[in-house]
Amino acid sequence: MMKRIQQYSVVLGLLVSGTSLALSQSPADSAAVTFRYHSSPLQTVFVPGEFNGWGPNNAGVISPGAISQMSYNPSIGAWIKTYVFKIHDQFDVSRTLRDSVGYGDSVYQYKFNINGSNWLSDPLHPEQNPNDNHNSVLRLSDFAWFEFFAKDSSGYLTQIAASLIHKNSDSVTSVSFESTPTQSENRTILDVTGSYHRSSRVVSFSLAAPIPKNYAYRLVAKNQAGDSVIFKRSGYSLVLAQLPAYAKRGVTLPDDSAGRDSTTFRFQIPGKSIVLVRVGPVGQTLANVEPVALRRNSGSEDWWINMLLAPGTYEYLFEFEDGKTIYDPWGRQNGAYGTRFTVGPEGLTADNYNWTSTPYQRPPANRLVIYELNVREFAAKGSAQGKFKDLIPLLAHFNSLGVNAIELMPINDYGNIGPSNFFSWGYDLSHHFALEPSYGTPADFKELVDSAHARGIAVIVDVVFNHLNDPAPLWQMIPNEAANPYFKQPPLVNPDDRRSNEDDLAFFKDMDLWTPEAQQYVDEVLKMWL
Repeated sequence: MMKRIQQYSVVLGLLVSGTSLALSQSPADSAAVTFRYHSSPLQTVFVPGEFNGWGPNNAGVISPGAISQMSYNPSIGAWIKTYVFKIHDQFDVSRTLRDSVGYGDSVYQYKFNINGSNWLSDPLHPEQNPNDNHNSVLRLSDFAWFEFFAKDSSGYLTQIAASLIHKNSDSVTSVSFESTPTQSENRTILDVTGSYHRSSRVVSFSLAAPIPKNYAYRLVAKNQAGDSVIFKRSGYSLVLAQLPAYAKRGVTLPDDSAGRDSTTFRFQIPGKSIVLVRVGPVGQTLANVEPVALRRNSGSEDWWINMLLAPGTYEYLFEFEDGKTIYDPWGRQNGAYGTRFTVGPEGLTADNYNWTSTPYQRPPANRLVIYELNVREFAAKGSAQGKFKDLIPLLAHFNSLGVNAIELMPINDYGNIGPSNFFSWGYDLSHHFALEPSYGTPADFKELVDSAHARGIAVIVDVVFNHLNDPAPLWQMIPNEAANPYFKQPPLVNPDDRRSNEDDLAFFKDMDLWTPEAQQYVDEVLKMWL
């Protein structure tokens, strides 16, 4: 039996072999997990999770010496900590995903913590829980590679490190590393069994002959029963192809009237040697979906690909050569696992919504009586969970006040990408095109606008272009002000980078609205909302 985990090389690492805190367990019911984080030995690194009381922590701060503190291993070049988890334990109430999501009883949530206060999701493990602070999700049921790290030096891979999850009763008999320029060529096979650290379930070795990072490679381990586990990275070659004139940034849907039966993905980003996309049906995690390489347009920084997709709703992520995945900065709806769209009448933003208030005319500017509100707070009904639909029954109240326009504080996706289950005024936005999912769907928003217009009430949307939050895909695709054409350093950090209309105030990531790329982006955002 062969089980496959498909991931891509990234810069940081974690590694797992699983266990519960229960003391009475048979070896067959437990798995050892070594968490691994590649960083400087001068830092202090913790691995807080449901299995150790999230640190424990005090108001988000973990003190030195906590049970979650990791140890630096110089031979691996990483911080490590091993836990042994009981795979099946119906009495372990710390595994919160067991019942609420239906993942079974072999799942934990965790994160990394740097120097006691800086929390981050595991950068080498793609599965996260978007409904709970994007905590990383650890599964213990498969004999599989958990984390893969490939050190990149000037476009060549020089070091490989990975971890293996398996039951304690299993014994790894061999580990090999295979590489080839493309999938069709003969492979170079290295026996790296001697580099496998059995106590920690970590394999770590340097390549005497570094390989280009765009090579295809795989890591294969076999146990005493002959079963194998394979980590595979496909080899990708850069293909130059003319960008179709109809392709818009993000997703362009099929158009029967124009003879187009494929969905087109288009992504604009500078400085990348390869861009991939993972696409799957809604509700399916994209971690194990085989990525597809995009083509690059000659003479520009646009990447694109046509894909023939059956009617239905999908989610997708873009991925780079270092394994990093992001939501689409030009996407119109953020789902649980990626940017969401529908091949069919619903389209990108409930395109099939049936408007009933089309005769509506907005009042002249000098006749507007405006009431500003926050959706989550105003429509909360005491729950602090207000949604677009909750505002509709309250529209009569505005009529009674003589209000003919409601101004919504920012309704863009704020905080982390996806539903943010906390109150915000919305100015910590992370996406200009997509709604905050906890407020509702595009169809819900259109119903609110339609209902307001039916009562003679205009809807004004507060749109913020000054900045974006750190989780924003537009920032995360190139988290560097010098390289990302949409951002700049704030005036207090770099006075020489001040624009003529700026003061010294800066919030989150400061957008540079003077570049052609940013101006085109703002233009597209405004047209989408209109």
